[in-house]
Amino acid sequence: MKKKLMKTLDSDIVITNIQGKDSVVTIRMTAEKILHQFWKQRKESETSAEKFRIIHTAAKLILADVKDIQYSKDFYPTREVVGDLEENANYLPASLVLFLQALMNKKNETKLKTASIGQAVTQAMRRNILIPTLQIGLGVQLHHLHGFRALIDLLHSLGFCSSYHEVQCFEQCAASSQ
Repeated sequence: MKKKLMKTLDSDIVITNIQGKDSVVTIRMTAEKILHQFWKQRKESETSAEKFRIIHTAAKLILADVKDIQYSKDFYPTREVVGDLEENANYLPASLVLFLQALMNKKNETKLKTASIGQAVTQAMRRNILIPTLQIGLGVQLHHLHGFRALIDLLHSLGFCSSYHEVQCFEQCAASSQ
């Protein structure tokens, strides 16, 4: 018991041992200070738990918004759509854009980063349901510049690029439409 008191209250308690008599315990803190410290510790742990609850709720709301958007996998995006920054930003739900902008700088140059990361997140949430314009564009660009399947497959496994198969399908579709 003595060790537990010393460990818990540390320098706020003095235990005096006198030979032949019971130990005398003296508390340096007042009841008010003890209660305040207890309340503060409890509030800090509740704040941390509340923070995680808020983040979890935000994730659920964003997921619901992503699921509500109607995507078409019937048609590939045109070259104009892939190159248009506004069109790529419109591809994402407003809640996801707001979340990503809150995490990043709100400067204009981060619109492309927001769209790119947002499309990667959206693709991770709804795999095989949609064709992210920036990811297909990156895959086609890499295929034209390097023709290296392993690079495209690596970036696809990391969630940053469409699969090599999807790139080939896109290129075949583009060739047949011209």
